[in-house]
Amino acid sequence: MKETLCFLLLLLLAPSALAQEPVITWGPSIERDVAELQNLHIIGISGTDFYTVHQADGQATLERYDATNQRLWATALLPRTADGQPAEFHDVLLLEGKLQLLSTHRKNGVTTVYAQEITSTGNYRPTIRSVTSARTNGTLSVSISDDKNDVLIVLTDRPQQKLTASLFNASLSPRWTQTFSMSGVFRQSVVLTDGSSFILTESNDSAPITAAYHLYSLNARSGSIRDTPLGHQNYNFTQAMMAASGTDLVVAGLYASGAGTAEQQPEPSGNFFYRFSGDKNKRNLTSIIPFNQQFIRNYKSETNDFDRSKRLRNLELKEVETAGQGGTYVIGEVWFQENGNGQRLYNSHDLIITRLKEDGFLDYNTSIAKSQSGTSGNRFLYSFLSSLQSNNLFIVYQNMMRGEATAPKQGSLAQAATLTTILPDGTQQTTPLQQKPDSAESIQIRPAVSFPVSKREFIVLGSNSGSYRFGRLKF
Repeated sequence: MKETLCFLLLLLLAPSALAQEPVITWGPSIERDVAELQNLHIIGISGTDFYTVHQADGQATLERYDATNQRLWATALLPRTADGQPAEFHDVLLLEGKLQLLSTHRKNGVTTVYAQEITSTGNYRPTIRSVTSARTNGTLSVSISDDKNDVLIVLTDRPQQKLTASLFNASLSPRWTQTFSMSGVFRQSVVLTDGSSFILTESNDSAPITAAYHLYSLNARSGSIRDTPLGHQNYNFTQAMMAASGTDLVVAGLYASGAGTAEQQPEPSGNFFYRFSGDKNKRNLTSIIPFNQQFIRNYKSETNDFDRSKRLRNLELKEVETAGQGGTYVIGEVWFQENGNGQRLYNSHDLIITRLKEDGFLDYNTSIAKSQSGTSGNRFLYSFLSSLQSNNLFIVYQNMMRGEATAPKQGSLAQAATLTTILPDGTQQTTPLQQKPDSAESIQIRPAVSFPVSKREFIVLGSNSGSYRFGRLKF
C-alpha cells in the first residue's frame, strides 16, 4: 500500500516537474540580419497567432505569425490622413482583436492622431479616423490598461511645456481630453483598469530636489488633474518609473545621497518608493530604502573594474514590477557605451534587483552577473526579460563573454541562454535553456523583444548570423 501511494505521488508530481524544464522551441528562420530592423516589437496575440512590427530604411512593416512561429504574411504600412495625405507612422495597436494603425500628421501647428483598421489578413479598411488633435509639435505616447479596455494617448510639446492627454475605450471612442502645462520632460504614462490615468515628468535641473519629478493624476471619469511633486530634501531622485497594480499605482526608482547635484552621474545609494492606492481602505505609502551595505560591499568586491563604483554609476532603471501582497521589485541594469577597436560598444551587464515588502521596507537586494556586448546600436539585441509568479521572479537572458559580439559557444552555463529564478527569500537557481530543434544551438535569444502568452510562456526573438526567427519559451 505504501509503495502504491508513493508511485501515485510520483505520477502527480511528474508533470509539474517536467513543466519547470525551461525550453525554447524555435520557428523557421527569416534570412535577414536582425540588426537592420529598428523598433522591432511584438504588438500582441490573437488566438495562437501573433503580430510584430518593425521599421527598416524608413518603411514600417506589420507581420503575422502562426502557432509554429511561421510567418504568414507581411504588409507594408503606409499611413494616411483622412484626406489622403501621407502621415507619420507611430505604431499598430491590437484592441478587441482588431489591428489599429496609429499615425500622426502636423499642419499649421496642430498635430492630429489618425487610426485605420487593418484586417487579420493584412488588408486596409477604407475608413481613416481622426482620433485626437492638439496644438503641438511634440511627440506621441500611448498606454493601454492591463485589461485592454482603456487607452491613454498623450501628446507632449517640450519647448512649450504643454501636454494633451486623452482617454479612450478599446474602440478608440473618446472619454475625455485635458490640456495642461507640465513641469520638465515627459517620461511615462500609465492607465489603470478603472480608467485612472497617470503621467510622470522629470523636472529640469533648476527645480528644487523636493520636486525632482511630478506625478499628474487624471480622474477616470472627468480627467480632472492633480499635480503631486515627488522628491526629498535630503536625497537626489535620479531615475523613476511607474507600475500599475490593480487600482494602485507604484512609483519607484533610484536615489543618490546628498542634496547636491554636482556629480553628473552620481552613484545610487538606494531606492525610493511611493504607493498611491485607489482603495480607500489602504493608505498611501512613501519610503526611502538604502541598499543593504553588506550586499554593496560584496558586489563591489566581486566586480573587476578599475573604478569599483563605476558599474553602479552606470545602473539604469529598467523595470518596476508589482506583486500584490508580495510587494514590489525594482530592477536596474548596468548599461554603458564605450569605444573599442575603433567601434562603439554597447554593454548590457549585471542586474541589480531590489525586492520591497508590501509596506515599502526592504526585503533584500541581489544581483545577477551577466555580460552582453555588441557593436549594434539596437539595444533590443541584448538585455533580459522578467516574469513574476507566486513571488518567484524569473529572469531570462543570453550571457556572453565580455566584449564578444558573435554567437557564444554552447556548453558553458556562463555563456548560454539562461533562466535565473529568484526565490522569495532572495536565493537564486540558474538553469540553461534547452533549445529545439537541437540544430538551433547557435541561435542567440534576444529576450528584450518578447511578449507574454502567460506567466510561464513567452514569444521571444532569436538570431544568428544573417537571419532571425521567433520561438516559444516555456518554463
